[in-house]
Amino acid sequence: MADGAHHTNATYYNDVRVPVDMLVGKENDGWRLITTQLNNERVMLGPAGRFASIYDRVHAWASVPGGNGVTPIDHDDVKRALGEIRAIWRINELLNWQVASAGEDINMADAAATKVFGTERVQRAGRLAEEIVGKYGNPAEPDTAELLRWLDAQTKRNLVITFGGGVNEVMREMIAASGLKVPRVPR
Repeated sequence: MADGAHHTNATYYNDVRVPVDMLVGKENDGWRLITTQLNNERVMLGPAGRFASIYDRVHAWASVPGGNGVTPIDHDDVKRALGEIRAIWRINELLNWQVASAGEDINMADAAATKVFGTERVQRAGRLAEEIVGKYGNPAEPDTAELLRWLDAQTKRNLVITFGGGVNEVMREMIAASGLKVPRVPR
């Protein structure tokens, strides 16, 4: 995997038989169980905490003068970037709360939309953060070097989550078909 910390497996099954005493849920209801779990997984892939950690760490770093005496947060582009990260974080929170409020009856399109938004916007937030630190930081300074290493690890990790729970291209098709009632693309 891109982050070096995760592994992906694909398994395929045909004509599976399960003893009655080993059933989870009702007979022939496995697909509903799997899709419910996938909907929950999709929401879990875009938690607000991912945005919060990027914002909090970069904001804290930007609020302290660097070795050159310049405080990065005094620059308008830093304020704008941090403002955008904070806005994305809040939108993501609201999307997650909307899906969570559905309880056990999670709408597939809502879960997919939340997943696409969260996984793609966290990459944007990471790029904004890296631009700020890259422009105003000195990698020779220990705090900046540590933050750059952390941001690099987050960038790699956040790329991987774009296909966890289903790749975003498929999620968009699910949103169109299930949420917007657009006819499926013939294959």
